Amino acid sequence: MREEPVYERGYEASGIPMLRVYPDAYHEFIAELKKRGFFFVSLSAIHWRRLFEIVVLLYSVEEGPVLVSTIIPENEEIDSIVDIFPGAYMYEAEAYELLGVRFRGNPRLRRHFTPEELGHPLRKEYELQETPIGGWRW
Repeated sequence: MREEPVYERGYEASGIPMLRVYPDAYHEFIAELKKRGFFFVSLSAIHWRRLFEIVVLLYSVEEGPVLVSTIIPENEEIDSIVDIFPGAYMYEAEAYELLGVRFRGNPRLRRHFTPEELGHPLRKEYELQETPIGGWRW
């Protein structure tokens, strides 16, 4: 375990506090918040060229909402939180499918809506195709 804190307080988004967590402490930190009465609301990811930011919105009746954020290099994996919050499965699958974020430990991480040859269309370097891919026309 780390000697220093595993998170730092970030900016507030629309009045919701943001906690930035080190990637190696992300899973444990989310588990600890669940023990404190927080439940899962949503998960999203952002591609910042060579980096992914994973943002999880949690809510507690006593403490209100909190955003938990972590940043990883785009070629690394982050621990899945599906074992803590099973409802996070489709959110992680969406981040994988559209951005290419790989969640270590997600038992069914696969594409659901787009063909493999489409790539990851929400990445910064993605270029729209002029020709149809797998029957899709953009």
